Amino acid sequence: MVAGSLMAQPGGGSPALQRASLLDVEGKYPEARELFLEEIDTAANPRATNAQRGMAISYAFEGNCAKTFAKRRAWVSKRAN
Repeated sequence: MVAGSLMAQPGGGSPALQRASLLDVEGKYPEARELFLEEIDTAANPRATNAQRGMAISYAFEGNCAKTFAKRRAWVSKRAN
């Protein structure tokens, strides 16, 4: 069920983003963020923007409000460009 819903998400065509999202759901936040960061550093938009959003959500899952806010702000900024 979870894997199927990830496929329907924007950017869901990227295996790395799918795997990162699944790791987040499993509570493996550091491992998920490694994949998100790799996509942010190497992918073109909109995949990099989706990875930035995923990174913010990963910190939110973990309850890290300060990093969630910072990463969300970066996502919004990247999305505006």
